Amino acid sequence: MKQKIRTHRGFRGCSSAAGLDDVAYRTICDVPDDQLADLLNECIARRQAPEEWMLTLLVALPKAGKDARQAANHRLIGLKSCMLKALTRLIDGRLSAWAEANGRIPDTQNGFLKGRRTCTNPVILRMAVEKVAAKRQPLYVIFLDLTNAFNHPTISQPRLFLKLHELGARGPLVDWLRWAYDRMRYKMSRNQGSAPADGGENEQDAPFGSNRGILAGDSASPTLWNLYMADMTIPANGADVRLDERSVCHLEHADDLAIFSTSIEALQAKVDAVSRWCEKNSMLPNPAKFQLLGFNVPRTERGEACITLRDAIIPQTVSATYVGVTFQTKQTFSFGKYCTHTVRCMAR
Repeated sequence: MKQKIRTHRGFRGCSSAAGLDDVAYRTICDVPDDQLADLLNECIARRQAPEEWMLTLLVALPKAGKDARQAANHRLIGLKSCMLKALTRLIDGRLSAWAEANGRIPDTQNGFLKGRRTCTNPVILRMAVEKVAAKRQPLYVIFLDLTNAFNHPTISQPRLFLKLHELGARGPLVDWLRWAYDRMRYKMSRNQGSAPADGGENEQDAPFGSNRGILAGDSASPTLWNLYMADMTIPANGADVRLDERSVCHLEHADDLAIFSTSIEALQAKVDAVSRWCEKNSMLPNPAKFQLLGFNVPRTERGEACITLRDAIIPQTVSATYVGVTFQTKQTFSFGKYCTHTVRCMAR
């Protein structure tokens, strides 16, 4: 149990950030194993936890290079009780193992999974581009991003736990998670995490509850997000790319989607399916990050194709970045930007 706690990134270093209860990971590891196990097991059995664990301090940090006067340009950080995170980390270990053993997370999802790499989806997409190019066919790719998926207030917690039940995730551990979500209270810091000038405590609002959003900064949140998104269905058709005798038309890395097809009409149908899922599940696509690329498109048709999503038109572009990798349509090799950089470095 403590080994799992020690592998948490917050434990590393000389100190760890404690929540409002002022209990750090190192303090937890000083508790005898049997006493710690008895405490956490008792919490699960009673569907309860000390009140001090159920209070989270929220800090809104401005995103680099963004206008800090706009609320959307902030990243929400949740400073939770380390005792709470220790317990949810142990629950997440069971939940993620169950999801993997029972195939509950689609293999198109690459985010937050053991043994996966950030480069996996870009490599698969590159393979699709090259296979289609070998057949002298076009490939249209659209990149979508869901707005603040992990803490957006429109995400329904009741729907989340209904999905878990329908997937077969039931029992005391899930019951305790549902109880914790219902009992969680928040305080908002008004000093953006910095120490006030007079040396006093950060100014905080009165505690409040919420039945929206996945807990920010919680150990179980990545797995819960993958399970929340697991029922997204994107229709396959004859215009899809086949890799290793399998139809492939979409990839996900957490909430970053890549959807592709050799037909612009088929791609529009897939995007419409994503839009319907978002509407049903209270998710908001981010129009500012929509990107559409057309590979191997005939010269006479370049720039003409467009996709619409919720009345937003997404015109073609010649370069787009997905999961940190830039794809370019003007070069024969879609990763040409990196090859050019490598050649220049070797020439120095």
